[in-house]
Amino acid sequence: MTAVAVDAGKGPVGPSLENVTNATYSPLSRPLFIYVRDTAASRPEIKEFVQFLMSRGDLVSEVGYLPLPKQAYALSLKHFQEGRVGSVFGGVPKIGITIDQLLAMEAKL
Repeated sequence: MTAVAVDAGKGPVGPSLENVTNATYSPLSRPLFIYVRDTAASRPEIKEFVQFLMSRGDLVSEVGYLPLPKQAYALSLKHFQEGRVGSVFGGVPKIGITIDQLLAMEAKL
């Protein structure tokens, strides 16, 4: 499989970690989420699984995805441990937003 460059009028932009992070490889990149039902979040095996996922961001590279910054995993785990539900997207995708902007929005939840 070959990843394609995106041209939004300023020349082609390739799929790199930098371009995904700074939102120039848009709209073909987005963060992936896991959603845990609030009633399941208290189960020990679910807690352990989510902690494993959030502590092993490096695993996404093994299947060809780009990892989020470490602070994204730490913030997601913190929110899970605090029992927070939902996401900053609120069901509406935000195109062209940087990972840093997304983290700032997520921190305010």
